[in-house]
Amino acid sequence: MNAPRTPDSGVSLHRSLAVLVGSACAISLITFGLRSIFGLFTDPVVQGQGWSREVFALAIAIQNLFWGIGQPFAGALVDRFGPVRPLAVGGVLSALGIAVMAVAPSPLGLQLSAGALVGLGTTLANGCTSGHGVCGVARLSKRSIVATVSFMGAGMAAVYLVRRLMEASS
Repeated sequence: MNAPRTPDSGVSLHRSLAVLVGSACAISLITFGLRSIFGLFTDPVVQGQGWSREVFALAIAIQNLFWGIGQPFAGALVDRFGPVRPLAVGGVLSALGIAVMAVAPSPLGLQLSAGALVGLGTTLANGCTSGHGVCGVARLSKRSIVATVSFMGAGMAAVYLVRRLMEASS
């Protein structure tokens, strides 16, 4: 026998769903959004440190490699420990990588911080956009469509916010 439905259970479900979607978008904005804006930092980092653009580009290439290679391991960690622990560790790694990037004393320091730490942090805290975008959207998966739109929106919002902050500070 089913439990009787209370009049406000639909409202509670909608509120819970809104909190869930809002939280997912916030996580995407913080992790994937930050990863998406590194192009805005190319000139300030290169000019401030006196390095070539290639040094910065190599760090971002390393970040992409760590992000891609880390995907299967991040999935295994989420399966084993649930999403909270990998998300927390990923957030810490991303924040640490960005903080160390700001004071990196050498190109190697930049490659380890902006490259390895941010790449691993992003893969733990956010996951994979392209799998949803390519596979899920093609078969009209609602989950993948929502994930792809959220990730794209988070990236655009992060670029907009950081650009405004950079303009305001200069």
